[in-house]
Amino acid sequence: EYPGLLAGMVRMLQGRASHHTIRDWIRGKRKAPQWARELLAQAIDRRIAELEHAKAILAKKEAGD
Repeated sequence: EYPGLLAGMVRMLQGRASHHTIRDWIRGKRKAPQWARELLAQAIDRRIAELEHAKAILAKKEAGD
């Protein structure tokens, strides 16, 4: 389901950075700006919350609730 590292990051950054720019950040040629780091952190936090919710549902089902 995940589109890949670069395309996934473009999606998480809502298209505000190109594949080439992100590649430069990853390779250390340029530092990612604060807004990009914040958007990525927010996207990661949302994903963690989704996975924790799914895990809680699974635990309830396993417990027979």
